[in-house]
Amino acid sequence: MGACGDRGKGMAMKWQIKFKKQRAGNSNGWTRCGALATPDGASPGSPTLLPAHRINKPNCASMKKPALYKKAAFFTITAAILLLALAVTISYQTKYRPTDRAVSDARISTLNEFTKTVKDDMERGLYISSFRAIMSMEEFITTKGTLLNDSKLSFREAVTIGTISNQSMSLMQQSTFPDWVARINSKATETGLIANFSVNSLEISHKNPWTLLIESNISANITDNIGTASFIFNETIKAEISITGLEDPTFSSHTQGKIIRTVNGTTYEGNYASGTDTTNLRKHIDGNYYANSTSAPSFLMRLEGNYNSSAYGIESFVSVPDLQQKGITQYKRSMIDYVYFGNLSTSGLYKINNTYEPWLIIDEAHLDKYQVRSIASQMG
Repeated sequence: MGACGDRGKGMAMKWQIKFKKQRAGNSNGWTRCGALATPDGASPGSPTLLPAHRINKPNCASMKKPALYKKAAFFTITAAILLLALAVTISYQTKYRPTDRAVSDARISTLNEFTKTVKDDMERGLYISSFRAIMSMEEFITTKGTLLNDSKLSFREAVTIGTISNQSMSLMQQSTFPDWVARINSKATETGLIANFSVNSLEISHKNPWTLLIESNISANITDNIGTASFIFNETIKAEISITGLEDPTFSSHTQGKIIRTVNGTTYEGNYASGTDTTNLRKHIDGNYYANSTSAPSFLMRLEGNYNSSAYGIESFVSVPDLQQKGITQYKRSMIDYVYFGNLSTSGLYKINNTYEPWLIIDEAHLDKYQVRSIASQMG
């Protein structure tokens, strides 16, 4: 009985396995927390349930620690990232305050607007300086009674320093190209900019018989005075000047300024005469008109008394009555202006009938251009 009672008592002992409810694990939501232990005297490898009061409770706590450590590490890293992001944001806002950005944008906008107008201002200044330089060259020829040694060199001298053959020209006062550049620099300073310009080259040539082309290569460095931004460029700017209305130096230089003739293109090109009808030719001569001729000198060549041929050549007729009126000696020469004043040799002289007989004389090379070969009589 004792044995059975003890056994029954032993069997009656409640053996417990403690469970702890967790969110993860078995599908029923519970995970064994207690551990199977080996009672004293039991053989290893044959687990036996222990009574509840002998459960090694710290086992559960020891299983919790790794999870807690992971959570703590996660929150620590998250907090560090948030703090770093906050620090960067505060630093950025401190360095780039809205007012600073507004000022920077305004300065850049000012620089952009200024650089847009620089080219137009440069071209305008180049045109005005060049036009005044050409007028000064003509004034020099008229007052001095001598032609230029080199029209292109004289042009550059007038535009850049305001003189011709070292003589100061009144038309160039405060009107040289460097004067215009200085004004643009002053305008830049007023708007809070620093502008530096360099004129690298300056050239004049013909675009066509009636138009002069001026080209200048410019280098520029425009910077905001607080160092916000800068604009650097190298560009060739151009200006065009019509010679229509300008004085032809050929007449003034060869008549001691007694006859002044301005350049005006003819409206009768290709329609000077028809048979014996020379009406248009006479209108062309009376109007002191000029015609394009590749055997004639260009306007720039006329400024220096160079009467060689040019693709941009122009020519007109000398009027004997004008010479007589001014008391100027007349010569038996072709009345084409550069031939007459240049005393150039010709292949033959012809009197043109039905016009201004007997004074209108043309050299043989011009008979076809003015459509008068059929009514021309060669002179002995």
